[in-house]
Amino acid sequence: MRFTKAPPVVVPADPALGRGNARWYETLEAFCGMAMAGLFGALFILGLLFILLSVPERPSTRYITAAWCIWAVLAAGELLFLNAALKLYNRRVYPLPPELALSQPRWPLLLRPVATCWWLAHFAGVLAVGQLTERGLEAVRPTDWRQDAARWGLIAFILFGASYAANVYLLMTITSLRRSRRAVELLWRARFPLDILLTAAMLFGASKWLTQAH
Repeated sequence: MRFTKAPPVVVPADPALGRGNARWYETLEAFCGMAMAGLFGALFILGLLFILLSVPERPSTRYITAAWCIWAVLAAGELLFLNAALKLYNRRVYPLPPELALSQPRWPLLLRPVATCWWLAHFAGVLAVGQLTERGLEAVRPTDWRQDAARWGLIAFILFGASYAANVYLLMTITSLRRSRRAVELLWRARFPLDILLTAAMLFGASKWLTQAH
């Protein structure tokens, strides 16, 4: 899987999109995106390795060989993606996620469903990590309303961060099917409203689950 160099995303109505000189929040956004992508990539590779090594019964040699081959292929794909993201980050390409999505190779028609499932799994995985962290915080029993407010504020921050980090994988999902610059631009501009709606939905689900748990 080799990522190609894509032209910057340039829209006349928004000259800040795709330009070389970034504002401070674009640099911070790219750094946080890289940190989240690296963290999830490490969790993905190590998580698969943990599952592989925690098989209760000793499987056959054929099974072990096949499992290690699958893990190696998946880990290589993850490392290639992180390497492509790091190269764009080092080139100071802003905004990073749209540029990264547009640099995705044009997959053959038969491989597009595989690539789409790969990125959708990443999208769901980031949200799942946010949900697991949130469940851990919900287990904390606050002693007063201040601690409870701080807990819910931290939960909202984590869920919003997970939703926001999932944007890059949603962009990758779109360009794995069709490299549509217009679709990438529209989704990138709508990222904050979409993240707020997704965070609100997850907070509502968390509140309902916490109420039933009590």
